[in-house]
Amino acid sequence: MATIPLPVDLTQLPDKALQELRRAAADELKDRNAAALPGTVLNALTADLLDVEVPRIVLAEFTTAQHENGYYWCDFAVEVTFDDGSTRTLDLSEHSALDEALVDHASWHEATINGGSSLRFAPGLPALIYKS
Repeated sequence: MATIPLPVDLTQLPDKALQELRRAAADELKDRNAAALPGTVLNALTADLLDVEVPRIVLAEFTTAQHENGYYWCDFAVEVTFDDGSTRTLDLSEHSALDEALVDHASWHEATINGGSSLRFAPGLPALIYKS
């Protein structure tokens, strides 16, 4: 990973300014994750189903799994519904970009994610549908 020069020397910032910068950076990363996650999900689904002739995907639903440090989205048991009404459970855990994006998403929403939460992706919609 390349090192990017910072526009300011962080050691020269007062604590309050540094905290505001951290919050602003976290908000920016959260917004970027929300914008990119639907495409990341679609890429993983498309790659996983590349060699299989399947009907069009209508919905992909991620549920949660509890870990020592909270609930996270399961990428190893994604329930996919197709336009003919059939369903298939896919293991998308080999898609590292998806795994990282889902971990980030869960960490930003940890206060509202629980054992009954789901994250739904419908192709053509600009965002994911989150249900707690």
